[in-house]
Amino acid sequence: MTDQVLQVALYLGLIVGLIMVMGFVAKRLGQKNFHSGSGMRVVSSLPLGMKEKLVLVQVGDQQILIGVTPSNISRIESFEGVIVEKEAEGLGDFRLKFQEIMQQNQAR
Repeated sequence: MTDQVLQVALYLGLIVGLIMVMGFVAKRLGQKNFHSGSGMRVVSSLPLGMKEKLVLVQVGDQQILIGVTPSNISRIESFEGVIVEKEAEGLGDFRLKFQEIMQQNQAR
């Protein structure tokens, strides 16, 4: 009886260990593949609430402003060329640039 319990505990430990090793390998491979992508990257992000945010994404030579919520991702505006550099200008500049764009859209 104790041999069977010991055997079950050993197999359970091996299965848990195998799952952990597979998770570690998948995480490492996933990071490598994601970061070596095809020129798509997040330039800046602006939180709007607890779960909502605006994200500026660089895709090739175009920047796309998207709204992200827990249940939806929506394209708000597309910009030809670079309107904000990658985090070098800081979050405050992104906020100012966004306010300028909103004021221009309201003036139309």
